[in-house]
Amino acid sequence: MPICCATSSTLGSKSLNYHVNHDNSVCRWQVTDIPIPVGIDLFSFDSSDEACMARTCLIAVLERFNASNFGPKFQFVDHPSHSAFFVRFGGDHSSYANAFFPGSHPKDWYIDLFRPSLTLSEDQEQSLRNTPSRGEDISAAKAQALEQNLVKILMHEMLHVVGVRHCDAQDTETMERCVRYPHDLSDDKNNEERLMERSLDWRIFSQLDWMNRTLQEIREIYAMKGGDFLGCHRIRDVSWEVGAKQRKEIALRNARCCIA
Repeated sequence: MPICCATSSTLGSKSLNYHVNHDNSVCRWQVTDIPIPVGIDLFSFDSSDEACMARTCLIAVLERFNASNFGPKFQFVDHPSHSAFFVRFGGDHSSYANAFFPGSHPKDWYIDLFRPSLTLSEDQEQSLRNTPSRGEDISAAKAQALEQNLVKILMHEMLHVVGVRHCDAQDTETMERCVRYPHDLSDDKNNEERLMERSLDWRIFSQLDWMNRTLQEIREIYAMKGGDFLGCHRIRDVSWEVGAKQRKEIALRNARCCIA
């Protein structure tokens, strides 16, 4: 059975759907010479094995993002306090994961991985048991399948982080707005970005990847000037440095309240 991403989906589904904020702007990360630092809260995971796997998969996804050269660069950092945002275990939930969009409040700058993203479903385990091992034991096959799942889930969530919405949102959620890009596409033109479907099925994980067209459209959005319009929405650049500082100040205030 497919499992959903918990990140909000929005109107528009036939081309790249880009997030529109509540102030009617389209936000993107301000591109500087300093990569955006991304960390992981290793202590939030239930086991060291899960934490190490999440770390390995995150690093692999960030390296692939940087190699695509679409705009902002990301750099893995070991400690979450040194990051603009970080990945953490979000507990038990029916969804795979939850992310955020540029322009959201810095207190929400996390990617939460839920239990299904770190666990093989019964159907997937059964499929592995029924597949010839080719000399490898079932535990190695399970570990490889888990890593493949998590890499694709993080690839999906990182597209949310740069502002991309689900491709099937038109029929699923209409509470948030987005803008289509390019906006001159006819309604029957679909970019077929299966990686950004709201419901992902483990059976197709091996087939999923970022489409060249999707990456090119993100490059074009990041090549525009701040203040330009995307449809009727003004482009606004978000500083990860300002946001990260604000998030740390909030965390410090909360820590002081706990001590008091």
